[in-house]
Amino acid sequence: MDNRRTYRSASATQMRLTQAYSMCFSLSRLMNPHALYFPGALWNVEIKTSEALPVTLAVLDRYVGKRRLFVTSFRHDVVEAIARHSAVDCGLLLAHRPLDVGAIMAGCAAWPGIRAMVWDYNVVDAAALSTVTANGWDNYVYGAVTRAEHQHCAQLELAGLITDYPQHILNRQDAKAAQ
Repeated sequence: MDNRRTYRSASATQMRLTQAYSMCFSLSRLMNPHALYFPGALWNVEIKTSEALPVTLAVLDRYVGKRRLFVTSFRHDVVEAIARHSAVDCGLLLAHRPLDVGAIMAGCAAWPGIRAMVWDYNVVDAAALSTVTANGWDNYVYGAVTRAEHQHCAQLELAGLITDYPQHILNRQDAKAAQ
């Protein structure tokens, strides 16, 4: 029975390290010369696990000042570690509506690189956005799916929208350009 636990633990560690390597590989591909086709793009680097920290820091160090980088994570301790060791902009991912968003921001006062909240579309509300903005932080949203949700986001106090559906934004921009 102990051997199975050891195997499971080693297997879990190997999986986390594989994820860290995979993330580093993905970052390298994102940061390749083809990225020059999108010179103003903000590259959102989401860190899923703390084991990815060393390789992520090494990759980020190569691109600070060369690309617009934005590091986010649901693991706020990981975001703090990035903010301590790198000059990259950071944001805290939230999939819930905290009772006191101000307390979360106050907890990050020691790390000036953390200046954004990244909200799940399904929990974002005007009061939370206003609190964040009033404290000098930026708001981003992820998780909008439909055209209507993207249009709703365009009406909010957002610094940006992280989306898998850029066609909903591009169509809106094309319509503006045609006017």
